[in-house]
Amino acid sequence: MTAAILHALIIGTTSVCGLMLVLWLIHLPLRNAAIVEAGWAGGLALLGAIYAATAGGYPVRSLLIAAMAALWGLRLGIFLLFTRVIGHREEGRYVQLRREWGGNLPLKFLLFFQFQALLCVLLSVTFLVAAFNPRPRLLDLTCRRARLEDGQDVLELGCGWGSLSLYMAGHYPNSRILAVSNSRSQKQFIDAEAARRGLTNLEVATADITNSTPRAVSIAWSRWKCSNICATTRSCCGVSLRGRARMPCCSYTYLRTAASPTPSKCVAPPTGWRSTSSPAA
Repeated sequence: MTAAILHALIIGTTSVCGLMLVLWLIHLPLRNAAIVEAGWAGGLALLGAIYAATAGGYPVRSLLIAAMAALWGLRLGIFLLFTRVIGHREEGRYVQLRREWGGNLPLKFLLFFQFQALLCVLLSVTFLVAAFNPRPRLLDLTCRRARLEDGQDVLELGCGWGSLSLYMAGHYPNSRILAVSNSRSQKQFIDAEAARRGLTNLEVATADITNSTPRAVSIAWSRWKCSNICATTRSCCGVSLRGRARMPCCSYTYLRTAASPTPSKCVAPPTGWRSTSSPAA
């Protein structure tokens, strides 16, 4: 991993320094050093693309990093090019630098341009870290920590707009996924998206949960709700939603809370209704 990061840094640094060298050569006849600002923005876009291509991290994340860096950097670079370089005189701050630096200006501006390249590399570290992150998406992490397997009956409580429900239905085609929401508009959206993706193993119910259920997955539920689910799981056989057949219970409910940013499991203690939340193995 360290060698790969160094490899990407070397490629990125060499590329952006080369870009600044070309812009320095262009600025000599123009006598407008403001072109370095457009190059600075374009350099960040270039580094985002390079890191995404060479990192080998999660592909979708890398693509998004490259797209965001390109959109931001190229937009700003083109804006600066047309507002400060093309058809414009050199800005006063660069004129002042020429006065203060005195002789040997080409060499001094070359160093100035290369310094801006190094700043680009420094500011692009966040792109590099994200692009090299091999960690799977939180949806996949949630499913793995919930020990979901293809063929299970799964209930998601508080499904929101269905990101996890649709993910489970797509990745576990032999499972039956029941997603519960109290919002009719959310149900309509999820049903339409499931139909678009051709998912037939996902059912969305607009209902309230009064008893417990099978293996349940819930993201961003509060601790007391999770505790209540765990307690009722120990004493109930399942849940019936508008005539739906009851499903077997599981003594664990998995969730992600504000206090625990990664998916955890909520374990019911031997007595009482309260529970504790601890990271799942």
